[in-house]
Amino acid sequence: MSSYIVFFMLSISFISATSRADSLCRELFSAIENNDESKVLMLSYKYGKKAGQCVDNFGFNAMHFFASISKNLNVFYMLKYMAKADLNALNDYQQTPLMLAAHTGNKAAVKFLLSEGKVIKGLNTQDKHGRCALHGAVLANHASMVELLLSYDGIVGSIDLDLKDNNQKTAYMLAWDMQLDEIKRIFQRHSESLYSDRLMSKDVIPIFLPPPIDTRYSINNG
Repeated sequence: MSSYIVFFMLSISFISATSRADSLCRELFSAIENNDESKVLMLSYKYGKKAGQCVDNFGFNAMHFFASISKNLNVFYMLKYMAKADLNALNDYQQTPLMLAAHTGNKAAVKFLLSEGKVIKGLNTQDKHGRCALHGAVLANHASMVELLLSYDGIVGSIDLDLKDNNQKTAYMLAWDMQLDEIKRIFQRHSESLYSDRLMSKDVIPIFLPPPIDTRYSINNG
C-alpha cells in the first residue's frame, strides 16, 4: 500500500467519520492534521481518556493520525499523557501507529514512538498482510526509514529480519524484487555489521546475501 493510499484513507476516514467518531473525534483528528497544538491541548485536557479513545470509521485512533501526519513532539506528549491514546492500537487493517509512521516516512514519529518501551515490543507486529514496520518502509521505498529502523536492532529490541509476509517475503526479499538498490545496500551493511560484532561468538552468519537466481522471488509472483 503506497503512502498516497495511506493519506487517502486518512482523508476519507476523517470526512466520513460518523459511525464510530463523534464531533469530539473529528475536532481532534482535524487539529492533529492541521498541527493545531493549542486545539489538541484543549481537547486532550478537557476530555482526557475520552479523546484518547476516539476512533474513526477505519479504526484509526489519534496516535494513528499523529504517526502518519505530525512531527510535533508536544502533540505526541499531549496525546500520550493527557488523552492516554494507545500507542500500540490496531486499526481495521491491523496496523499500529509505528507501522504507519514507517510507511509514510515520518522519522520523527518513529523516534518518538520507539522511545517508549511498550512500542518496542511492536517492532515485529504484523498487519493483515503479514507486514511489519520494516516491510512498510521498504514497500514505500523509504531508504532512510529502513536505515533508521535497522539502527534500533539490538538496541531497543530485536527486529525479526526473517519475518515473512503473507506472500512469504521478508523485507529484504521485497527490496530485491523491487530492485531497490539503495535499500539492499543498507540491509547488506547491517548484516555485515551484525556479523562483525558477533563474530567471536560464532552464533550469527550473514543474513542478506542475495538469494540464488533460481530461488529469487518475482514481485509479480506474490
